[in-house]
Amino acid sequence: MKIFLLLLGALFSYGVAGEDLSPSGTLCVDGILTAVTLLTFADALSYYVDICAGTLTSLSVWAAAKKYCTPRGIEAGSRSLSNNCLQYGGMELTSYADTEGNLTDEYMKNLKVVEYEDIAEAKVWNETILISEPLLETSKRTISAFNNQYATHTRYGWSAYGFWGCLLLLGMANRLISFLVESRTGRKTRDTESITRPNSSVSPRSKLTPFVADKYHWLRANLVIPAAFNSYHRRLFWQCTIPTRLEVVIVIAYYVISFILCAVSYEIFTPNLYYSYSGQLQRYIADRTGTISYANLPVLWMFSGRNNVFWATGWSFSTFNIFHRHIARIATIQAIVHSVAYSILQANFGLLQESWTEDHTKIFNGAYDSYLWPLVAIWVLDRLLRIIRQVYCNIHVNRSMDILQTMSTATYSKEADLIRLEVVPGSESLKPKPNQHYFLYQPLKWRGWENHPFTLAGWEKIEDDGPIISNTKSSPTTETTTNDNVSLESASIDSPSNFRSELTNSAQLQLQGRYKFLFYVRPSTGWTKRLRDECIKHASGPLKTHILLEGPYGETTPLHHFENIVLLAGGTGIAGVLPYLKEHIARLAQGTTVTNSITLVWAAKQAAVLHDLAARELATVLKREDIKASFHATSNRKFGRVDRNMNDTVKNAEDDLAVELDVIYSRPDVRGKVLEVVQEVREAGSQGRRIAVLVCGPAGMADEARGAVHVALKSGMRGVEYIEESFGW
Repeated sequence: MKIFLLLLGALFSYGVAGEDLSPSGTLCVDGILTAVTLLTFADALSYYVDICAGTLTSLSVWAAAKKYCTPRGIEAGSRSLSNNCLQYGGMELTSYADTEGNLTDEYMKNLKVVEYEDIAEAKVWNETILISEPLLETSKRTISAFNNQYATHTRYGWSAYGFWGCLLLLGMANRLISFLVESRTGRKTRDTESITRPNSSVSPRSKLTPFVADKYHWLRANLVIPAAFNSYHRRLFWQCTIPTRLEVVIVIAYYVISFILCAVSYEIFTPNLYYSYSGQLQRYIADRTGTISYANLPVLWMFSGRNNVFWATGWSFSTFNIFHRHIARIATIQAIVHSVAYSILQANFGLLQESWTEDHTKIFNGAYDSYLWPLVAIWVLDRLLRIIRQVYCNIHVNRSMDILQTMSTATYSKEADLIRLEVVPGSESLKPKPNQHYFLYQPLKWRGWENHPFTLAGWEKIEDDGPIISNTKSSPTTETTTNDNVSLESASIDSPSNFRSELTNSAQLQLQGRYKFLFYVRPSTGWTKRLRDECIKHASGPLKTHILLEGPYGETTPLHHFENIVLLAGGTGIAGVLPYLKEHIARLAQGTTVTNSITLVWAAKQAAVLHDLAARELATVLKREDIKASFHATSNRKFGRVDRNMNDTVKNAEDDLAVELDVIYSRPDVRGKVLEVVQEVREAGSQGRRIAVLVCGPAGMADEARGAVHVALKSGMRGVEYIEESFGW
């Protein structure tokens, strides 16, 4: 019974939490009600019958109200109590006006005055009583403290939004400033003379004041770039992902703030009509941790979605994923503390009742639903945007009301252990760019809801007489490698096709102007393994399969603003590098880049994949003097001959490259290569020139590159940017 009364007291407290707590409000009557209901009367039946009907409890409440409350306070309290009687008790209230005639001065003088000490005696009262003024003040303070705590819990819950909101605003402001600075630099690249002059370009950061430039460099060298300790970032350390130092500072700050907010601002006092001293701590800590844990949920959901506005910060998905996981851990710890504190609190009242769980959640009457509905909205919006992206990418209805859908083929190379997936999206509005990635679905297969992210490795605009989708084994390029006049609309996918002959003239006309996308898929387990098996079974030629795209995601890094670029790729990570190489060639022909030197380092397990792409997408790149490339095969098996099923044209071309391509059978010295380029720029006396180090590869390669950039920055070399193109899921 005591548990129920305390919960009901909490309910009434929540009902007045936002109201005026002065004597002219409901606090006076609520204080009387709280004190009186702790006493036991002889005619007691049930809680609502006792306080709503004309019982000894009801008369005692109105007697104290007449003595201690103002007319406004009685009116406000009576109105609030009447609503509760109707809503929860299903009966009319015997109001103050109904009993006022019996509360004469003579009657009031003869009432027994009850003090706080009388509550603990468990006495049964056979008459109307009058609570003492000190007892009323204790009751009012109890309610006020409880209401203040509830407001504090809510206010501290909002602090999560304040913390992350300020952080995101700082990120957006930094992104905007960087964009404006880069835009000024980009405008200068249109001057073709400035491109040809070796020392014509300086770092945009150098235009900052020396003080700001020094602080900016120190921040990057000591917080932004390096991992928290040692060289672990992408690599797991004891099965844990190690953030960068700046991310660690942010995460630790949120841990500290969350702990402080759960440990301060508790109004604990005795006597208290709700709880003992320890009971107050248990209840308030339980409420505080539960509220803040709930408040963390919307941020937790927002940081985990694919579709959000946080692209404006320029931070990677992996960064938000780190924040997401630590917020989840904090919320989980708070939820555990909440549960333990409440369990201890209720255990102090005796055995845990079966109805406790139901009463515990029901008593709040949806008070915390405001934290849950945003989760529903975020989830629904994210899924809706995914569907919209899928429809946008895969379905196009032209003016003739013809529906054109996405078409795709897959080809597997056993020697390279690589699937080349070529996709012509149904949409004609997609504009491919470097560093875009798409989620691929195979909806007509078992578990068709599964989707996997893949970087767009290349694209080609379908012309009137150009290829559409391969119907034979993919062959190497036949274009002249010395031609620099490459359009940004093409990333050089050469796949002669007989597919065009199978299309009607109308369908061929509809395909004109669209893009053919290229994805590299490394078979592993699950969906990629099943796709490989399908390709192997389809030995007659490329596998025609139904693929749906969702995207595009990702943003292009303006590498054309850097004089020197180091591109590091591991395995199929070459997909993140190829588009930038093609973009460089195109921009150089158009005079819209300051880049004059590119160093490419690509490592793969099988040498076959190196030769395969060197004969195709990299054929144009390898003949250029401004691009220095080195290739590394990390397996001991030497490069063998190509698949015997390939046609002679492909075989001959790859045989030639197998001789010409200098493959080093060892892991690349990533750190040494990056520092070598930095040293070359330093020795050339061009410290103002910028170096971009972009890595798209396995965790070890990325961490080694990050460590090298950190060393360069610590040595005083400015203008060295580190770009890590990787997924965090």
